[in-house]
Order: sequence, then structure tokens, then C-alpha cells
Amino acid sequence: MSNLHADIPDAEIHVAKGHRGALVGSDMWKDEKGGQSWQKAKMLPACLGIADSNDAPPTTADGDIYLIDNSRGYLDIDTIKWQSGNTIRYAFNGAPDLSAYNPSDSFRVSLAGAPINNGNFLVTDVNVGAYWIEVSNPLRSDAADDEASDSMAIAVSAHYRWSGANQGDWARVDGTGTWYYLTPEEGTLCYNKFTTMYYCYNKTVFWLNVVNNIIPKGNATLTGGTVAVIDPYIKSSNIVLVTVQQLGTVAAPKAMLVTITDGVGFDITSSDGTDTSVVAWAIM
Repeated sequence: MSNLHADIPDAEIHVAKGHRGALVGSDMWKDEKGGQSWQKAKMLPACLGIADSNDAPPTTADGDIYLIDNSRGYLDIDTIKWQSGNTIRYAFNGAPDLSAYNPSDSFRVSLAGAPINNGNFLVTDVNVGAYWIEVSNPLRSDAADDEASDSMAIAVSAHYRWSGANQGDWARVDGTGTWYYLTPEEGTLCYNKFTTMYYCYNKTVFWLNVVNNIIPKGNATLTGGTVAVIDPYIKSSNIVLVTVQQLGTVAAPKAMLVTITDGVGFDITSSDGTDTSVVAWAIM
């Protein structure tokens, strides 16, 4: 029997060297020294569109691919406290709208002071009025790693039908209805078949239209004259431009002050402490 690769049935050919230890979503390439190595892919297979993280996947035909948007936004975590067993409660700053969140939704935490509090979890309980979410963390069984006040942690979440995939992820479904996903590297591109445009992954706002959305931007609603916008990648050297899009309790636009905290985000503060206007922002 021939041992030439050309003569071996495809199912019996081994995977490439280094495949076992390579990260999901990696490509093998010949590097600048002529060696072989694995690198995170910077071009992902094309998607059918960008899906709302609040909703179930739009379609589930075998092989369908979507990019999951940032409709739910970041959750600013205040405290992380063990409850019982493996149940951990994450309480939030402000008054986030948790009405779309449900048990079994994905919940991804980063930047916590105790690394054991970071990771991908499934929601077990939601309290809309008290602004907390509980998850099961099998690595915790006591209060030793609690974070008692104003944790630096942030979280994102997505609908449970995404099989654990989260905001910003590239996800593909198989014939069983299970979604397999990866979180791209900064600068990764994906072609959107619906808009016929390329989108670039950005860790702050996730998927940006390469043509129209090179600058990170968004809207925020003031509460009591102020609002905090989370951006773990912002620097004090950045410039944040703001403009009033829609008036709230004030009769005319008020002066706005922007205060940046490195690696955390920025606060927009109106000169009127009752202001509830909608403010557009852009990071330069």
C-alpha cells in the first residue's frame, strides 16, 4: 500500500503539525524567518449579516454564519458576591435595563480583580428591579474571591439560543442547531453578504463597517445630567466629541464635560443636573 499522501484516503490523513495546540480560528502560515507557525485568522468566512444579541438567531440552516452585534452593550459591574454552592451574583452600577435577559443567556466577564471571576458563564437568575444577574461558576464555592465594591469588571451577554456565543463573536451553526463561535482578534475582517461590505472587529464596539464606521461612536442617554460610557480600551490621549441629538428635560442644549478614565471609559456631564438628553459621541 502506498504511503504517499496523494494515495491516502482523505479521512485517514493526519491534521497539520501544531494543529492540536493551535487556537480556534487560527491559520498556518510561513513566517518571516521561513518557519511554520499558527496565527489568529485576520479574515473570517463571510457572514449572512449582523444579528441582534437580544434575539434568537435569524436563521439556523446548517452552515449559516452571523456576527453578533452589541445591542445589549456592556454591563458595568459593581459587586461580585458568592451566594451558595457555585452561585455567584454580579450586581451592576447604574440602572441597566435587564428586561431582555433570561436564564441560560450567555454572560462573559472580563477585567475582574480576581481572575476566577472572569470567563464565560450561563445566567441562572435575573433580577430586573435590583439590577443583578446570577451565574454558576464551578470554580467558586465560597466568598474568598468576592469583590465588594465598584469592581473594575465589565460583562456582555447574548440570547441563550446562540449556544454560549456572545456579543462581538463570529458564530456558525451546524446541522444539530448548535452554534460554534470564536471571538476575533482586533482588526479581523468579515464580509457581510447582506450589506455587501466588509466589517472590521473592534474590541470597543465590535463590528464596524470598514467604509462608514472607522471611528468608534454611539449614543448615550443622560440621567440626572450625566452618563458613564464603558470603553476598556480608551486612553486619556483620546479625544471624545459629543453633541446633543435629542433634548430631554432641558429646553436647549447644555454645555457638556467629558472626563476620560484610562482603560475604563468616559463620563459625559451636562452643566444642568436635571438633563436627560440623548448625546452622540465619537472617539478620535
